Parts: sequence; C-alpha cells; structure tokens
Amino acid sequence: MKKVFVYGSLMNPYEIAKELKVKSSEICKKYKAKVAVLRGYKRIFNKQSLKWRAALNLKFTGKPEDEVWGILIEVSDEEYEKIKRRERGYVCIGIQVLVNGELVDAVTFISSKLTLTDITPNKRYVKIVLEGAEYWSIKEKVLRNLYFADGTPFNNSSLFGLVSNYYESN
Repeated sequence: MKKVFVYGSLMNPYEIAKELKVKSSEICKKYKAKVAVLRGYKRIFNKQSLKWRAALNLKFTGKPEDEVWGILIEVSDEEYEKIKRRERGYVCIGIQVLVNGELVDAVTFISSKLTLTDITPNKRYVKIVLEGAEYWSIKEKVLRNLYFADGTPFNNSSLFGLVSNYYESN
C-alpha cells in the first residue's frame, strides 16, 4: 500500500472515484482517506496543463507557516500506477504530512513544467478543487495558501469572485 497526499482535483471524491473506478461513497473507508497538512510548501496554479491551462503544483518554501491542506489516501500498487498515469507531467516525491498531529511518510506529485506567470486556471478546474476542499471541510484553509503563478493570492483575484458567484447560483 502507498500513502499518497493529494492537494488538487484528486481531493474531490468524485475525481478519485472516476479515476479508480469505485463509488465516491467508498472513498473514505476503502482508501482510509484523512485530512492532512504538508508544511513548508505553497499551493500554486503554475503547472502547464493542456486540459486546465494551469494546474495546481507545490512550491517548497521551507516556512512552517506555509501549509498545504489536502487528503492522504492509501492505495494499492495498481491504483498508485493509475494515479501516476493521470498525473503525467508530475514527478513523485517523498514527503511527511501531519495527520491528527502525527507525522506520516507519504508521496505526492510535483512538477517542474511551469506555466507563464500570466496563465490562469480554467474555472471548471478551480470548481472541482474547491468542491473537494469543501467536501473535507478544509476549503477556508485551502484558500489561505492558494496562489497564481505570478504570486497573487487566489482569494484576491477576479477568478475567485467568478467561482464564488458560480457556487451561489448553482
């Protein structure tokens, strides 16, 4: 079994279910899904993506106050290979995350294929990520450490307003 820290669209249980061919209602139990925190990193929309324009990525800062909230899942080797195929363009790195106050060894995905600083993510992608964060009750924590490639905080952007309005109308 591999412990994988997910911090983007795979926080959304419907995305995990679709990728691993299971029911979204099975995610918590089957994958022992838990909220986890990766310290010393920022979450940035700066990975080149044909589908989403700019996908989420991690940037190491070394500052303990920089926290990336996400989900830790335990998957079989076969499921891990499926996730690796989905996350093409990323490389797998070893990390430690906090889960219920304890440090846990895990892996996550990071990319060096970066976008230009003026590229913003697709609204649908942002919605998938934020719905996942909301499902796990960590949306506010995710928004506190979410940035565009140029360093602008996401919650200070016009895209944040568009996505927020989308939520209110749907």
